[in-house]
Amino acid sequence: MSLMILPSLINDLDTSLALKTLGSVNYFLGFEAYHDPTGVYLTQTTDTSDLLLKAGTEDCKPCSTPFTVGVRFTDEGPFPKLCLV
Repeated sequence: MSLMILPSLINDLDTSLALKTLGSVNYFLGFEAYHDPTGVYLTQTTDTSDLLLKAGTEDCKPCSTPFTVGVRFTDEGPFPKLCLV
């Protein structure tokens, strides 16, 4: 999304949804959000740690994830040539 249209989008959302701009997001739909100069990142580290603690498995050894590590998402999405019908 172009940064030039962002103010217009915010104004349109504010008109129809009574949107409040509160600054940088720290928590969004159950995800912790943090950002640095390279991008915005979402994590559920705290929730995951709490869940492991409740289950008594916080000291278990991790295993590799089936998801490709280091994938960079773009405006086109992770699979720009994939068409779901």
